Amino acid sequence: MDARDNRTETEVASPKGLATIAVEASPDAHGRRTFLKILGLSVAAGALSGCKPPRQKILPYVQQPPETTPGVGKWYATTCHGCSAACGALVKVMDGKPIKLEGNPEHPLSRGGLCAYGQGTIVGLYDPYRQREPAARGKTTPWTAMDAEITAALDGARTKGEVVVLTGPGLGPTTQALVNEFIKGFPHGRHVVYSPTPASAVAAGYTRAYGAPIQPSLHLDRARVIVSFGADFLGAGVSPVEYTKQYADARSDEIGTFHHIQVEAGMTLAGANADTRFVLRPSDYAACAAATLRKLTETGTIPASAFTTAIRNASAGANAAPEVEKAADAIAAALAGHRGQSLVLSDSADVELQTVIAAMNDALGNVGKTIDVARPILQAHGDDRDMAALISRMEQGKVAALIIHDCNPAHTWPRAEAFKKALARVGCSISTAIVPDETARLVQWHCPTHHPMERWGDAEPVEGVHSLYQPTIRPLYRTRAFEDSLLQWSARPADFHAYLQNSWRTRLYPKLANGRTFDAFWDEALMKGVVSAPAASQPTAALRPAAVAASLREIASRPAAGDGYQVALFASVGMRDGAAANNPWLQELPDPVTKITWDNGALMAPKTAAALGINEGQWVALVPGNGQGSAVELPVIVQPGQHPQTISVALGYGRTAAGPLAKGHGADAYPLMSLTQNGRGSHAPLKEVKVLRDRPVHVFARTQPHDSAEERDLVREEDAHDHAGHEHGEHDAAAEEKRANLWGPPRKSERQWGMTIDLNRCIGCSACVTSCDIENNIPAVGPEEVARSREMHWMRLDRYYAGDRDNPEVEFQPMLCQHCANASCESVCPVLATMHDDQGLNVQVYNRCVGTRYCANNCPYKVRRFNWFDNQTKLAVRRIGLNPNVTVRSRGVMEKCSFCLQRIEEVRIRSRNEGRDIRDGEMVTACQQSCPADAIIFGDRQDPRSRVAQSAADKRAYRVLEEINRQPAISYLARKRRTEGKA
Repeated sequence: MDARDNRTETEVASPKGLATIAVEASPDAHGRRTFLKILGLSVAAGALSGCKPPRQKILPYVQQPPETTPGVGKWYATTCHGCSAACGALVKVMDGKPIKLEGNPEHPLSRGGLCAYGQGTIVGLYDPYRQREPAARGKTTPWTAMDAEITAALDGARTKGEVVVLTGPGLGPTTQALVNEFIKGFPHGRHVVYSPTPASAVAAGYTRAYGAPIQPSLHLDRARVIVSFGADFLGAGVSPVEYTKQYADARSDEIGTFHHIQVEAGMTLAGANADTRFVLRPSDYAACAAATLRKLTETGTIPASAFTTAIRNASAGANAAPEVEKAADAIAAALAGHRGQSLVLSDSADVELQTVIAAMNDALGNVGKTIDVARPILQAHGDDRDMAALISRMEQGKVAALIIHDCNPAHTWPRAEAFKKALARVGCSISTAIVPDETARLVQWHCPTHHPMERWGDAEPVEGVHSLYQPTIRPLYRTRAFEDSLLQWSARPADFHAYLQNSWRTRLYPKLANGRTFDAFWDEALMKGVVSAPAASQPTAALRPAAVAASLREIASRPAAGDGYQVALFASVGMRDGAAANNPWLQELPDPVTKITWDNGALMAPKTAAALGINEGQWVALVPGNGQGSAVELPVIVQPGQHPQTISVALGYGRTAAGPLAKGHGADAYPLMSLTQNGRGSHAPLKEVKVLRDRPVHVFARTQPHDSAEERDLVREEDAHDHAGHEHGEHDAAAEEKRANLWGPPRKSERQWGMTIDLNRCIGCSACVTSCDIENNIPAVGPEEVARSREMHWMRLDRYYAGDRDNPEVEFQPMLCQHCANASCESVCPVLATMHDDQGLNVQVYNRCVGTRYCANNCPYKVRRFNWFDNQTKLAVRRIGLNPNVTVRSRGVMEKCSFCLQRIEEVRIRSRNEGRDIRDGEMVTACQQSCPADAIIFGDRQDPRSRVAQSAADKRAYRVLEEINRQPAISYLARKRRTEGKA
């Protein structure tokens, strides 16, 4: 034994010898609680004076810019660049560094919301693995030399073949105009738009039904019945923030009259929120829609006409499977009483299905109400047939030059190897990718473009809605905007800013001048970030019954799918198409349904896994049918609500050239995508499902291993038809009076900050989680630590299943520190590191914390996080994007939600300087600000006029685990759900 163990005293010396405290080691003396208090004091003192940072010289401004105040953030309007939805965004810039993206409330579509993917895209600006400078044939080359080589190569391509610009679907109108001008400079110039996921079937279906190219925008908030055939419109669809806003409004207004029916093969975010859910195979969607249309004509819901006659003739003798007919009966009955107040939609790549849906919406009188043809959507471009034809021409040597921008077909095209071989036959190949992705590594010249937060641009997601990108930081690397490159290679001045201004001067200013000068109009557009212009008149087109009848006959003639398995591919909320695979915050965002991070797998129904004799984590090989694609090996995820004959797989994983954080996580599922003469399909038959029993069991990094609430009253629901509701608040308040209180009378404080979360609006999209992570410098810890339950998220989305495992009801509940008045964490902390402040907040003092974790053990909500390691990145460029107003925590301390204390202090200082009280709604937490569903309310609970106090008094209000008398500062409003007609 060490001689030191025999000491009767332990000396804890404070820095500089200011004091020496003797502590009895005897168990009869003060014990470990006193020792830990002293240890906490000494650690805090040591942090103040014992660990001196290195001396640094700070150079002040010689002349401080009048618009800049060090340490005070400024907000700039821009456009979110996460996807082609182009939501309005605000960028918080502090000391010249963008640190946070939020939604722009001025934008008429997104209305202040921003999804999890959009929140996380700011991390890509500080990605240390970006392409930092141009490269020719893999070697760094100056821009002047690159431009000379490329200009000469493009000139030579004029007489050799086609010059093609291949882009993604998110080009703004000004960039599109520039691309058009560029390709006109070549005798055989072409522009091909390619979307990583199938996007052209909706427009093709409406074109077939009307004989005119129409892709209408949707208004879910005007619908009382929504029927979706496989479309996850709340997850990673065409415009999830816009549709989430509308959906939450529709579900909250006139509670009890809204009905959402979801037909799908695997559990999606939209399906998890549905009132009625039918589990069908993807190949059954078209038959179900056709049967529904037939039943609407037979019951007289659609008035008799030449259209109904054509439908009946085309449907004569058509009989679908019993489960399909059952679903069609229920859907037709729900739609029957809501003509003009219903909406049918799908994101399927089946053109015949889209034609039937277009006809159904027209026949139900939805066009001009829930279906808007006056303002068609413009972001869902890309025709797979054009892409297939391009590859064919590349193989034949007809393409002399190919410029690739904002897409990565070497990874996302189902037959990627064919694209790679064809690309090798192109004499001049150029990529403008921000990172050295799979496609950029194959081209001759890599000309990296700016990050969207470093450049100018515009967007028009819906006709008439125009928004701007503006740079919020100087380019970090030697990159150049794609548009400036086109101008340079066209022998024009490389000044896209001037080109953009001139475009707005000629296109929009004459319509919106209102007596202003162009400079005033431009400045206002930059300040607001968005302008709305009158939409061009759309040609009126009548529905073509013959075309619809032809689609119905084609659907009826399809052979039965049989008993084999089908694969259903989907884009996840965090990964989408995989472009952000090197983003650790999005990789570590738990999937809202599976709660898995950093990985994808083969989602199987419990019955299917049992029939194959496999457990979760065992490996299978999915072998595509029809001789297409290649086998993909994946570990199995047992997923309730999955069709027994369908296996779902998330896209976006299995990257090989996105950066070190993307490699080795998941499998590439794009080879499983079907490829037909009409384009790609997100579902396809499988030839075989091989069980690989020789592979070790895979351990998923899952943040929620238990799916059931075990009949505890955590998430409360009520019948949507019960307009009175249960009086949760009054009942619980009465019960509190009978409980013994070990904490004494409530503490008096200046304010009592609190929150209300409306579960009837919350859809579980996880935007709040990512927003909280970015705002509070919460680190990503990696899959190994997540698998050990050491993730650091201060906010989580609990997901519970109830009822039948084959088709369960799903409940979502955001869970964060409840800021309890009777906080059990405070009672057990030996060093007073957790305590209440004068704002009624339960705060965490990091300098006092010594990591006993007693507080976490005694927290009934399990919302405290222990920092096991120094998880913060050491990469300098990553650290640039951290929020300087939030302490970067070190290892060994507890962390938790602080209700964005830094934002509270900012509001307090501003109101004090202006000599006024804080206004209700002025203080907005990060989770509240980003929430697309507006499900979170924050404010002072002591003010009876505040929204948070009034919502907490609602009859639907309750507090989680009230029976243990912690008196949390967060109230929840019970979910209203329809209970009749469950599938």
